[in-house]
Amino acid sequence: MDDKQKREILMILLGACIAGGASLSNSFILYNTQQTNEKSNIAQGLYYETGSLKNDLEPLDYSFTNNRSENEVFIQETPLYPETGMFFSFQKDIFQFDDKTSNDLYIFYNSLLTAENDRKLIFEIERRSDSRLLTPSEIYRQQVLTRNLKKAVNDSVMVMPDLKNELSQYLKKPGQVPGGALKTVPS
Repeated sequence: MDDKQKREILMILLGACIAGGASLSNSFILYNTQQTNEKSNIAQGLYYETGSLKNDLEPLDYSFTNNRSENEVFIQETPLYPETGMFFSFQKDIFQFDDKTSNDLYIFYNSLLTAENDRKLIFEIERRSDSRLLTPSEIYRQQVLTRNLKKAVNDSVMVMPDLKNELSQYLKKPGQVPGGALKTVPS
């Protein structure tokens, strides 16, 4: 092999290395862009859902905090959180966010699902007793479940403002909230 052939082989190998490096960096950029877009879409869905839930949970929490009766029983047929809620779709993705957002999402949804579970149990006790009077133990269980439900709803409501603010940081365009409205961002 003469020098000319060695140079040609070296140039081919160098070209292949450069092309491989460019392909690898392009793949990395596309992967990061895809992850960022996915996180943004999840945040937007959860942002909308928490906004929707706020309209139901805040008045409920307000009525609970203004009525401190220990003997009260909360009976509601309508779920506090539906079985088709976004949390169930994005449950595994919650930990893609930063620690604070992930923790607040966990607290919010865990509290909300605890309240929903208590609501179901209270309602089931009431439903089974339609044709008879409740026993003292059933009444007591409903009262305990109602106290737990009140605390769980309050826990969800208390974390909601921070959570909405944190989720808004992941939306696609800085300074834009869902629905296209722009918020003022100090320079």
